[in-house]
Amino acid sequence: MNYFLSKLGFSGIYTLLFGMVSAIAAVIIVHDASGDGWEFLWIYTGSAAMITAFFFSKYFIERKNKFNSWRLIVIGTIVGILSHWLSWYETIIVNYIKLKFFGMSFLGTPKNPINGIYGALKMSFISLLFFGWTAIPISVVLLMFSKRLINSHK
Repeated sequence: MNYFLSKLGFSGIYTLLFGMVSAIAAVIIVHDASGDGWEFLWIYTGSAAMITAFFFSKYFIERKNKFNSWRLIVIGTIVGILSHWLSWYETIIVNYIKLKFFGMSFLGTPKNPINGIYGALKMSFISLLFFGWTAIPISVVLLMFSKRLINSHK
């Protein structure tokens, strides 16, 4: 177990945890969603969570070697918010590609990728208002858990 943890490092552990929790949450939320295409939302949510979690934890915490609680709270909050935006932007981009190249769409006529930036912002704001806000404390808790896990196996 120590070998696995040392190879993953702090950012790798946090990335895997936050990505899995986000993907599982998406599966639970859209389990009974009506319409076609929503069954893939867990992929967009999980990958967006992993991308934002890795980038921010690697470059703003691990590389700077600043693991203080204040930094973990700020980065966890940023990751929780930006992962929602990136998830919706991925959804818009994939929907755009499906329509343009394969003639399929599940969200109606998709926005082009440039207009999708603002569209993802609106969709993420709405999702954050309802259940998405829970991603913020979950992100912070997983950051602190990852820090504790790494420190306990040094």
